[in-house]
Amino acid sequence: MDNAVTLIVAALATATLVVVVFGETLRVGVLETARTLTGAGHRGMAAAAWALVMLPIWFAGLGLLIFPRLPRWLVATWLVIAAMLLAPIAPFVPGRSSEIADLVDGPGAAGFATGLRWTLWTIPALLWLLVMSERTSYAGRKGLGAAVVVATGAAALTIALIRAS
Repeated sequence: MDNAVTLIVAALATATLVVVVFGETLRVGVLETARTLTGAGHRGMAAAAWALVMLPIWFAGLGLLIFPRLPRWLVATWLVIAAMLLAPIAPFVPGRSSEIADLVDGPGAAGFATGLRWTLWTIPALLWLLVMSERTSYAGRKGLGAAVVVATGAAALTIALIRAS
């Protein structure tokens, strides 16, 4: 397990360094890629922002479902990859005196900001729902946590698409 912890720490340090050094370039690259893939429409950009946040979370959850009996180093590697997939989100997380809308500009920026805002608010709700699902009478039922993650993500996408129109 020591190797797994070392791997996780090294990957997170590398991802942090990449975000600090290349944050602006990463932000612009993510926005340009989203515009290219979606045509810069508001709903398409909202969906792109949603995917930027939710797909790495679903990737991590899938790993936890698939790998419960595999060696811990393999599970740790999967989670490290999921954590590194979250790195492109970092340049879009607002600071004390800024908002998400201040961090995006250009065609489709409003849709992207809306999708990102609603999806980022999903994360605390998701964590709360996962904790509560483990405390209910359904605790221990296989797939309940996955169902909560998928349902929460789908709700975030639905709200983002409605609000982006």
